[in-house]
Amino acid sequence: QRRREEMEREQAIEKRKQQIRRKILLLIVLIAAAVAAVIITSVSLHLSKQHGSFAYQYEKAQSSYEIGDYDDALSYITKALKIDADNDDGLYLEAEIYAAQKKNSDAESVLEKLIAGNGDYTRAYDLLIKLYTADRNSDAIRTLLKNCKNKKALAKYENYLPKAPTITPEGGTYDAVQTITIESSDSGTIYYTTDDSTPDLSSSKYTGSFKLKEGTTTVKAIVVTDKGLTSETSSQEFSIELDTPSAPKITPESGTYTHVKGKSSSSESVSSSSGNDTDTDVTHITVTVPDGYTCYYAFD
Repeated sequence: QRRREEMEREQAIEKRKQQIRRKILLLIVLIAAAVAAVIITSVSLHLSKQHGSFAYQYEKAQSSYEIGDYDDALSYITKALKIDADNDDGLYLEAEIYAAQKKNSDAESVLEKLIAGNGDYTRAYDLLIKLYTADRNSDAIRTLLKNCKNKKALAKYENYLPKAPTITPEGGTYDAVQTITIESSDSGTIYYTTDDSTPDLSSSKYTGSFKLKEGTTTVKAIVVTDKGLTSETSSQEFSIELDTPSAPKITPESGTYTHVKGKSSSSESVSSSSGNDTDTDVTHITVTVPDGYTCYYAFD
């Protein structure tokens, strides 16, 4: 009986121990599950926050751009700029993506916005002028650099502003035919017009000096550089009024002349041909012509 009671006690103790172990195990499992849940939640929140950050979207856009996947790159950078719309690097990458897609107009708009917000972002000038040059948009380059306060960019692209050619002589009123010369300090081709229209690539190419005749003429000229950039237009107006020469002097004066064979009237300045008697008497007509002029005459 004592042995049985002892065994029952031992079994009861063992049972309690097992219960305690199960409770401890369950508690450990619950704690582990709670810790895992906390970790998963934290990681999820971190990843969610990271994926929603400008840095994450920008990095993904940069990676896609570098491998030539421009559509994905544009999608990522669009998300990035929704988070930080005025980020300079983000705007520049967006412009690069548009340029790679041959969407020059969109790229130029983005770069213009970037420069307006940060004129010290020199890389933006590099890409924008490259795009303007490809489009032969000299006016846009001229406007950009005239408003530029970035000394580095100005020094780099100074030669992108061709000067207007020089027309000589200066416009004005002249009393003689004028020889017009057009010169440029920039390497390129000069185009000009004489009908007051604005010159372009379809206008006359200047190959040497030319003359302006009587009347009013407006000469306009541009120079197109080897880079395809166009200067501003030079313009000169010429009014040429030639002096009218005096009428040529004819001698002898008008009148009626009577000839006798071999002789002339003593009252008129008339002589016979070669001063010899002949059947044909003539009156010599003299016309005095001013220097520099040509005389034309008729008998009818």
